[in-house]
Amino acid sequence: MKEQTEIDLEIKKVLKSNNQKAINCLLDGYQEADIAETIDGLKNEKKLKVFNAFNQENRQKLFPYLDHETQEYIIDNLNNANLESLINNMYSDDLVDLIDELPKTTVKKILNVTTKEKRKELNNILQHEEETAGGMMSVNFLKLQKDLSVGEAIQKVKEVHNQLESVDNLFIIDQFETLVGEVKLKELLFNDDAKKLQDIMDTSIVYAPIDTDQEEVANMFKRYDINVLPVIGEDNKMAGVITIDDVVDVIDRETTEDIQKFAGITPFNDDDPFKISVWKMVLSRSLWVVISLLLATIAQILLVVFYNAYGLGTLLADRTTKEFAAVFLLSPMVIVIASVCGLTINQSTSNVIRGLSLEESDKKEMKHLVNKELLTSVILAAFVVVINLVRLVIFYAAEFHEVSSENLWYSIATSSVSLVIVIILSGILGTMLPIAAKKMKKDPAMVSSPLISGIIDIIAIAVFFGIGLAFY
Repeated sequence: MKEQTEIDLEIKKVLKSNNQKAINCLLDGYQEADIAETIDGLKNEKKLKVFNAFNQENRQKLFPYLDHETQEYIIDNLNNANLESLINNMYSDDLVDLIDELPKTTVKKILNVTTKEKRKELNNILQHEEETAGGMMSVNFLKLQKDLSVGEAIQKVKEVHNQLESVDNLFIIDQFETLVGEVKLKELLFNDDAKKLQDIMDTSIVYAPIDTDQEEVANMFKRYDINVLPVIGEDNKMAGVITIDDVVDVIDRETTEDIQKFAGITPFNDDDPFKISVWKMVLSRSLWVVISLLLATIAQILLVVFYNAYGLGTLLADRTTKEFAAVFLLSPMVIVIASVCGLTINQSTSNVIRGLSLEESDKKEMKHLVNKELLTSVILAAFVVVINLVRLVIFYAAEFHEVSSENLWYSIATSSVSLVIVIILSGILGTMLPIAAKKMKKDPAMVSSPLISGIIDIIAIAVFFGIGLAFY
């Protein structure tokens, strides 16, 4: 199999030729996803020119594979006739996914060109929760009456197959539109034309109620090894179908969400760290950083309690000495520094490793991600410094009954400066090391938590006590 960079160069060579026939022939030799990725990498004006060079049928095939930025630009700049044809020939579930990602002005333009029939299909999906079977399903499917003959069923499939997402599995209903059976296309082809569908259909149907959670839907696909799952409405009538490609997306989202939770990141809707905004990155991480900071504070308090229990408080009664600062102020804070920095580097690493596992990223995207991680780390560090200042003032007031001592403020300054430096370093290392591993054709997961946390712990201790020496 060719590398994407090689495919990219070959496709770009054809696109530069401006030969419309050669451009349309690209789909004979390349996958839609590979061509779409090449188009995504072009400048906006060129994207539209290339997209318009394809005929209507090929535009229809390519459009779902383009990224949302490219789709938005094309929708905003296509003439109404081409846009109307493009939108109304999309599968309804793909169109719903598109609407969810686009700004209101672009969505309004889409809705202005949709037919009444297409709007009805959209409403049938949009009325259900996004993370349920009803929100995932496609309404582009074929229902066949059980008293139809095999020959009549085959003719029906031929008439409408272009409008269907899948024709591998055909669903049989009775006069009340209740799902009663299922027939595979190959069974139609190898049966006598005169036979009735009710005589050859499989009645042991696997289906999902319309309010089934998407994770349960994914489990049904895995358990029963199926490619299409019918969805049943509250009235027991067939409402739609879910195909395997929709489930793959769900599995990716659920896996990403689990990884984010494990890494101490509040899950966000954007699966791709290459596209999520800096502000969302900060919000998704800040809660767990604060929790980590507060839990580490408890450990800090316990250390001071045990120091006193071992009699160190009596030996180091003078709070102005360097020894007192080293034992009572700085050493208990090592736990706090290590805890926060271990978490922040784990957040960065897990996010980037997941992003790299989901897509191939070019140099521009990698540079953009590094810049976002750096900015996120700076904002997060500033936020942590404020929390650190407040918690230490409260802690010292409770423990030493005063906060005016020079040594106490030196310790606050030492910990704050150290947190800023090490959190920023955590963000940079957590981003760069997985990317470097990927560039060397190694598994980015090699640089996951244990290795990278050990490195940052060493750096954190050296930085923390080094800065402490500068103050004391």
